[in-house]
Amino acid sequence: MYKVLVTSRMFGTISDEPIKRLRSVPSEIVHSPYKGVTHSEAQMLEIIPGVDAVIMGADRITKRVIERADRLKVLSVHGVGVDQIDGDAATRKGIYVTNAPGCNTQAVADFTFGLMLAAARNIPRIDRATKEGQWKSWTGTELAGKTLGLIGMGSIGKAVARRAAGFGMAVLAYDIYQDVAFAETHGVTYVPLDDLLRASDIISVHLSLSDKTIGLLSRDKLSLMKGSAYLINTSRGNILDEAALVEMLRQKQIAGAAVDVYSREPPTDLDALNLPNLITTPHTAAFTHEAIDKASKISAENVARVLSGLPPLYGVNSDRLETSDKIEDEKQK
Repeated sequence: MYKVLVTSRMFGTISDEPIKRLRSVPSEIVHSPYKGVTHSEAQMLEIIPGVDAVIMGADRITKRVIERADRLKVLSVHGVGVDQIDGDAATRKGIYVTNAPGCNTQAVADFTFGLMLAAARNIPRIDRATKEGQWKSWTGTELAGKTLGLIGMGSIGKAVARRAAGFGMAVLAYDIYQDVAFAETHGVTYVPLDDLLRASDIISVHLSLSDKTIGLLSRDKLSLMKGSAYLINTSRGNILDEAALVEMLRQKQIAGAAVDVYSREPPTDLDALNLPNLITTPHTAAFTHEAIDKASKISAENVARVLSGLPPLYGVNSDRLETSDKIEDEKQK
């Protein structure tokens, strides 16, 4: 019987279908003794031996963790991002890295628009003031007629663009890979990054984290923004210069920002978190009942297929593993 370690705190919490799928392999499902946390390297080193599969969240799977794993066949991310995994080390050891693309697209797009509205209309500040007994009018900014700049036009960026049409917004986009057909259909204009930063009233980040995107929104890039602009980040904290953003907010060089992600989670700069023109949420954009259930079903299916000797539904490194297998087969002939 295979042993499946579950470190994701959300896995299987909406329906029992993912659990049933794993037990059909058959497999023993064990839960991490560290409840409700993002597992550190030290914690993963402790619990990875003897495990055939892991269903995980943002836990740190380093080269050392991979080397400690003595039976591991698949790392199944309960979500989309895989930047927390040393994919090269996993591939060298023949371990599948899988995820659940698209599972949280609608959830994050909804939340992104929620943050836009919250920032433009000062909703969190109004809520706090009203509860404190203040009864006054607050003047905000309308989204209609404004220019939305989308940095990253994958599935989530496209979902946000569709929503922007309903608000009567013009949409600019920056992405290395341009979906021209989508842009023409939905009225999106691709522009260079600097042009987007200068022209947009609201900028929303939807990039995956990679060597090419870390630090992409540097101090110099952020300084191109309008003084009346808002920045929304539901992507990854390391994509932007957080210190520069905080400084700009303190000096009111931009109107405001709303962030759901941070370079260090949880963040430790409480003074920055309490800035009146900064809205903060705890990396929660992807969490809806629907998204959690979809991610659970896909991550379970990825594990079940690999343990049954089949390729996963969504293998991030499947191509490299298959190429490696072919090379090994050729050597043995």
